[in-house]
Amino acid sequence: SSADLVVCADSGAAYLDALGRLPDVLVGDMDSIDGGLLRRLEASGVELLRADAAKDETDGWLAVDQAIARGTAELVLLGATGGRADHLLGNLMLLVRAAKRGVHAVIRDGECEIRAATGFVEITGRAGQTVSVLPIGEGVSVRYLDGLQFGTSEPLPLPTDAPVGVSNVMTADAAHVVVEGWAYLIRFLNV
Repeated sequence: SSADLVVCADSGAAYLDALGRLPDVLVGDMDSIDGGLLRRLEASGVELLRADAAKDETDGWLAVDQAIARGTAELVLLGATGGRADHLLGNLMLLVRAAKRGVHAVIRDGECEIRAATGFVEITGRAGQTVSVLPIGEGVSVRYLDGLQFGTSEPLPLPTDAPVGVSNVMTADAAHVVVEGWAYLIRFLNV
């Protein structure tokens, strides 16, 4: 991995271990990590930040806050789309948390890349990739400036009860949109 800092949340360390990579920091209540792996990581000098199990924060939230506190400018969340639906939704909220703190954060898996955005946004990828823009809350609109098959220079309202912004297609390697309010930008890695 080319990451400068790898902060791992609890059992996420098992995925790194399978890749032969140690985290720099392991955070969480350590309720879902294998005890043998935990001892091995500790013996290897991995920094452990143990949290009380009776906490409001998810382990992912603690990991994101640790990365931000250590000065990260870019944050990639891996393993954030699988498993439990409540954790997926919580991880989406962490994208907004990071963005509001000036950190460019994305959730990435084998199918897509997701980020939270507001204002003028450049979407980089490849022509033919599918892009969806979905609102975070009420009163959100988007203008598709260029680089997308379906465009509008007038604000297009994105209601919370109708997925208007699903399945646009990039016509260039970069597209530009303006989001009024906050929205999730999802770029599918299908090309």
